[in-house]
Amino acid sequence: MEGPSLSRLPRTIFRCPVELRTSESNKRCALAIGNFNGRGMFLMAEQLPMGTPVHVTFHARHDAEVDGVVRFSGGKGTGIAFATLTEAQHQALDELIAEFTPGEILSA
Repeated sequence: MEGPSLSRLPRTIFRCPVELRTSESNKRCALAIGNFNGRGMFLMAEQLPMGTPVHVTFHARHDAEVDGVVRFSGGKGTGIAFATLTEAQHQALDELIAEFTPGEILSA
């Protein structure tokens, strides 16, 4: 599964509930599928208008909340660029990456 990416950072695939809040709506995807890294995410199926500010909450063993802006919408989903992240948000994303990375890769 690939969404458009200009980033050179590796992406981590996720499957978990995700909540997307905009000024006009609050959408909760019970089992969202996509990929993310410390700079942004691609969410399959959920399409929002380009330029829309969005607050994203990943609901997993380690929850994470970030703000971002829709930079791509079309085809199979939506690409969101994360806004400037706090140290706590970076830490939360790192914990999510560890959660979704198979153990054999982490121990290598």
